[in-house]
Amino acid sequence: MTKASVHDINYLQDVKEQIKNSFLLGDKAYLSEEIQADLFSSSRIKLETPSRVNQYCFKKQSFHIRKVRKRIETLFS
Repeated sequence: MTKASVHDINYLQDVKEQIKNSFLLGDKAYLSEEIQADLFSSSRIKLETPSRVNQYCFKKQSFHIRKVRKRIETLFS
């Protein structure tokens, strides 16, 4: 978690140094395939983000992930 003034993408550089071999849930701000590939290749971090409905390769997230995301979004709202 970061302050609202910190852009989401900038925080990933810190995460990459602190966490290894992990699974992270991100929002649509983290959709970049390049950033996801960089995280995985450098730190073995799997970043799961929801697809946008109008994306070419749209796929709905699993029920379990959607349930966890809803709990997180509710907590922060």
